[in-house]
Amino acid sequence: IRDVAVDNNGAFWLSSSHGVARYTPSLWRLLETGGQKLWIHSILEDSSGVMWFACRDRICKLADGVWKEYPMPDGLTCQPFGTQSILSLPDGRLAVGIMPYQNFLLTFDPVTERFVRQDYRNPRQPSLEEHTNIGMIAPYDDGRILLETRLDQEPSGFKLELFDGENFDVLLDQSQNLDFGNPRHLFKSSDGILWIAGQYDNGA
Repeated sequence: IRDVAVDNNGAFWLSSSHGVARYTPSLWRLLETGGQKLWIHSILEDSSGVMWFACRDRICKLADGVWKEYPMPDGLTCQPFGTQSILSLPDGRLAVGIMPYQNFLLTFDPVTERFVRQDYRNPRQPSLEEHTNIGMIAPYDDGRILLETRLDQEPSGFKLELFDGENFDVLLDQSQNLDFGNPRHLFKSSDGILWIAGQYDNGA
């Protein structure tokens, strides 16, 4: 099991290495995915009620019972380690977590049905832009998204930055303080505490 989600109608979705299933009390239903076995990492319902799924080598859309697939750009796959590898941006685009990490955020425009690179920008330290890679992504409670960034995929230390569709702003700099590998899950609770689940035993 890779991800679970509840849509606006109360249906419960579950994704796994065997595809996607939907539960509406009291019935589980394994959905047809165009005859393909899809390894689905992440589930997203956008503001218009369309369901999106991040698979290994593509993203998929389910709207009005119809599946549509969009192959990932050459050399890139969806981020398989975090469950939040497809997110909505404030301007309607989707952000897609990718492997290998790059110095850009991969976005997808549902209107033009095209992937677009959003280059990383750091106006305060422009010399670091081409050396900063974006790792996992996660939702934030004000509509922006959280990005894990690190210099040239250094094994320890990272920053968490907020992205609003245009600007990158550092929220937390743990470049020297935390050593628990790559973040695996980010969550901001209702009382404002930011929880970070790490890769190693000492990571939370």
